[in-house]
Amino acid sequence: MSSVPPSKQTIRRRAGVLMALGLASLVLPALSREVWLAPLRYVLPTGAQLWIGRWAGDNFDGDQWPGRSRNIEQITHTSPSADLDLSKVARGGDTLSTTLSLTTPGTHVIGMKSYEIVASLDGFDFTEHLKAKGLDSVIALRALRKETDTPGREAYRRCAKTIVLVGAPAALPLAADTTWRHRIGHPLELIPERNPYRLLVGDSLVVRVLANGKPSAGTLVQIWEKAGGRTGNLRTRRADARGRIGFRISACTSVLLSAVQMRPHHNTAVADWRSTWASLTFGGPVK
Repeated sequence: MSSVPPSKQTIRRRAGVLMALGLASLVLPALSREVWLAPLRYVLPTGAQLWIGRWAGDNFDGDQWPGRSRNIEQITHTSPSADLDLSKVARGGDTLSTTLSLTTPGTHVIGMKSYEIVASLDGFDFTEHLKAKGLDSVIALRALRKETDTPGREAYRRCAKTIVLVGAPAALPLAADTTWRHRIGHPLELIPERNPYRLLVGDSLVVRVLANGKPSAGTLVQIWEKAGGRTGNLRTRRADARGRIGFRISACTSVLLSAVQMRPHHNTAVADWRSTWASLTFGGPVK
């Protein structure tokens, strides 16, 4: 382990990130890190108890974060039989309660949305942060406004979603299972156009990127696949005019997709920019 102390620039970078207000559990070592939901298993028998883990990190590799209940705006559970808002129950204590009873066969969608958090980075670090997420339009607008060297104050919110399967896919009627494509209403949302649990290795999957329910053309989507505990190479796609991206499924155990959208904040007293981060996870091809 290196004993070289961090540089002043590194210290300044970390200090800027740690200016995040409120949501202590989502104050990450870097603003560009992902937040996602992931269970221990994506395919479970009917009647199973499912604990939904909340993770933060890079390249589909991270640490669990507890998530203070008061900082989560909404938690939902959409099953083939009901749409449930679990926010009140989940926020009943100091930490989130996200253990679910899965009694209905088919796909289930669990979603989490956080309140807005404010963080600040100096000009250089903010630009690097924007580059990492493909936010070229924000870089260009800051340059046009001659703000490239000024600190960037960002109010960001997280919208995480996971899809799990209850029961064996072969035993479920195709027409009866459409929960996987249900829009749960996040301000930025990733929705597959095929049931992920009907896919085979090598199949193509198209995913729609929706911002407030409308196609988000040009949004960069990052794709990771994990196999045997190891994270595969990062792939990126930009949404087309209809807000769609496509990629092929490999032999993997789980998939993570993420996207971020940033706009000028409507209240400059709060922040300069408002970003919405979306993530989607699901299991790999079912054997």
